[in-house]
Amino acid sequence: MKNIYFIILVFVCIKSHSQQESYYSLYRYNMQVINPAFAGSEDNDFVTILNRTQWLSEKDSPQTNAFSFSSKRKNNVGLGLSVVSDKVFVERQTFSYVDFSYNLKLNEKSDLFLGLKAGGNFYRSSPLLLEDYVSIPDPSQQEFRRFNANLGVGLYINNPSYWVSFSIPRIFNVKRDDDLSIGAKDRVHSYLGTGLNLSLNKNFILKPAILLRKVVTLPLSADFSTFLSFDNKVDFGLSYRTNSSFSVMTFIKIFDNLNLGYAYEFPVETNLRNLSVNTHELLLQFRFRSSDNSSNKIEDLKNYNPLEKNFDRDNDQVLDQDDKCPDSPGPKSNFGCPLPPNTAFQNVRSNINDKADELKKLELQSTENDFSFLQTEEYAIYFDFDDFKIKGELNFSKLKKYIKLIKENQNLVFVIEGYSSSEGDENYNKKLSEQRALSVENFLIGSGISKNQIKIVGFGEDFSELSSSSSEKKKERKVKLNLLLKGN
Repeated sequence: MKNIYFIILVFVCIKSHSQQESYYSLYRYNMQVINPAFAGSEDNDFVTILNRTQWLSEKDSPQTNAFSFSSKRKNNVGLGLSVVSDKVFVERQTFSYVDFSYNLKLNEKSDLFLGLKAGGNFYRSSPLLLEDYVSIPDPSQQEFRRFNANLGVGLYINNPSYWVSFSIPRIFNVKRDDDLSIGAKDRVHSYLGTGLNLSLNKNFILKPAILLRKVVTLPLSADFSTFLSFDNKVDFGLSYRTNSSFSVMTFIKIFDNLNLGYAYEFPVETNLRNLSVNTHELLLQFRFRSSDNSSNKIEDLKNYNPLEKNFDRDNDQVLDQDDKCPDSPGPKSNFGCPLPPNTAFQNVRSNINDKADELKKLELQSTENDFSFLQTEEYAIYFDFDDFKIKGELNFSKLKKYIKLIKENQNLVFVIEGYSSSEGDENYNKKLSEQRALSVENFLIGSGISKNQIKIVGFGEDFSELSSSSSEKKKERKVKLNLLLKGN
């Protein structure tokens, strides 16, 4: 009997040489477990839970469970926790790490995150779990346990158009006793990945990606995948892992704070498909608002999204319970319903004071000071294509000037003018320009500016010059501050 157990253990150890770290078909949505630089790389806190079950029809088939928590903190710091539990036959391993990242701003659109993992591997191998057909205890059946501390490093470059990731989740080989062999899973793994976000139109984005993995003594493996994303709410994708498997995948935004992912993986070789050794992967992701409530600080408002509200289907800042037109955006003054054509400007001017009726345009009024400098590029807030989120240190430095100017002129009323370039639908651009103005308004109010001193208006593409030059179009995607009239 002793010889039988010995043969079984030798077989398991030999097989473990080919057993690497767990693969993930949905790796793009679970990158923190292999790269600590992803901790805190998104604006909201989030928890990701993943279950991967291989060869579902077989007893004691390999299973992987992964958990990660990510939180963006102050001072460009991100913190997180990642735990991966693997079970293969009589072997169980749990990798537990605390993740840290630091954000270095490369330019207005690109961020570099540097990451560090600290933790270790809890290993357990128990032949006691094997079936025994005799009642006499076998002294060779001894459970083995060990903890190995380890460190991991990674970097992540994020840009609206692309991403790049490189990581070594464990920089040291795992140690075992002399009578247990070291498998591929115990060796150093290196990952290199990159992907693109290719906008096809306003609703569809193509997301091709590749992830390379290298393990010492083993050939390089690669995952080629692509997702087609609709409105950033539903993603459908395909993946091919070299000499291994195909995957069909989906990732769905069920609610604002809940995402669901699923992948079905089947082997490349036809003869293996007949053995029902397919793999199922299920992912749940919960997103939370940041716990930092110091909203009056400019630094905390840089990533504020004024339209990201629960129960506001049309994103018009009027909650559905108070919105008479919950599926059509409109101003709060009109109970969330769209205004008739050409009335947006009149709505902004109404109820300010009796001088408003004398205005034909949003023109500067005569004051003791000259505010014409507000119309220069130096004071314009610029936005990315099809975006209303304020980005870039230059824009925030201009907003500080807005705050200083408005606070120094509390007897004046200012208007925030939103604009868009001429690409796309005119009505859509109108709404987009209003959203840009609303972003700036929320920033200013959060910084202590009185609501009575600022009004907003969206001009859409009304003042667009229909230029074919991309540089000129970029200048049209902006917000300007203008003087509306004197206060009482």
